[in-house]
Amino acid sequence: MTQRDVAQVLRVFRDDVQSMHAYAIQDSTGMLKLDAMENPHRLSPELRAELGQRLGAIALN
Repeated sequence: MTQRDVAQVLRVFRDDVQSMHAYAIQDSTGMLKLDAMENPHRLSPELRAELGQRLGAIALN
């Protein structure tokens, strides 16, 4: 990206947004993160079957 490209992109964002700084993220090694949206564990086969039945019954169109 050229400086001109960057300048064009930055024009989209308000000055107050451009002046914001990233927040620091603490190391979470060995911790259980309750705010994360990912779940590394699969649902139980029973729950997957139940969800499949319920979702399959929904009229999407």
